[in-house]
Amino acid sequence: MFASALRRLFTLAGSPTVRAVADAVGVSAATVSNWRTGRHLPAEFETVEPMLVWLTARATSNRHVVAEVVTVSQWQQLFSTATGRDPALPVLTQIATAAEQWALDTDTSEPVQLDAARFLLLSCVAVSSTGVLTLRVPELPAAAGRIVAELVEIGVLSLTPDPGDENQDLVRLTDLRVIETWSRLSTWVEQARPVLISRSALEQDAQRWATAGRPRAWLYDHVRLTLTADALIALSPDLGAAGTQSAAFWFGAATTAHIPPGTVTEFWAASQAASLRTLRVHQMIAAVLIALIAMTLGLGLALGAVTA
Repeated sequence: MFASALRRLFTLAGSPTVRAVADAVGVSAATVSNWRTGRHLPAEFETVEPMLVWLTARATSNRHVVAEVVTVSQWQQLFSTATGRDPALPVLTQIATAAEQWALDTDTSEPVQLDAARFLLLSCVAVSSTGVLTLRVPELPAAAGRIVAELVEIGVLSLTPDPGDENQDLVRLTDLRVIETWSRLSTWVEQARPVLISRSALEQDAQRWATAGRPRAWLYDHVRLTLTADALIALSPDLGAAGTQSAAFWFGAATTAHIPPGTVTEFWAASQAASLRTLRVHQMIAAVLIALIAMTLGLGLALGAVTA
């Protein structure tokens, strides 16, 4: 069904060649061919989404076929059905009901744990470059184990094997639509959207920086570092109270414990170093200017004394 709809989209988009589509979206022609025939669909919708967006844009430019074009959100539903990973809405509603009851009980008995759950769930949400909420796989502190276990039992979170470590599991939201069905989580996400955007932008910028060969011009300046640090702190629990306080940076109050690991840490450290070098250059220039002004004033006074 998915392949049939995709072949129809190719036709509505003007029947571009597999090679042309592959070059446009940055995958191999064999990959596009497999998707078009229904073989070897990717594990995640985000992998095939750029191709669908590109074909849809071409198709909708023809006003005579707009009514026949499937929207990208409809494609996502079709993909979930095709890959057998589409939880029925009643199941999501049941999960949301159980999660809200857990939140009410926890808020009464251990309000600190509810706050920790909020941080945990927000760490599982990202914002794409187009402003759409997406799933994010976080790095979890050991202290989060109990909350993770409870939310997995409820169904809000799911565990998946870590491809890089067979003895490790990764945590993610069971389904992005849990945000829609659980009003408390929806409120948390909406309130945190500005800082979620900042964190996602940092992760996306770091990845592009690394892919492009780490150009210095793409690093953050001191203003961007300070603002992003504030967002990272807002998305983290009280790390100092937890006894995990780590090394601080020059710009912003965030520490290494607040920075997502991997490429982001490297990007952040490089931005800090570059901004510090810039600051020192500016300080040297300012010192030279002050010295010149002082010398000029002193020379003027000396000349004034001589002429007098």
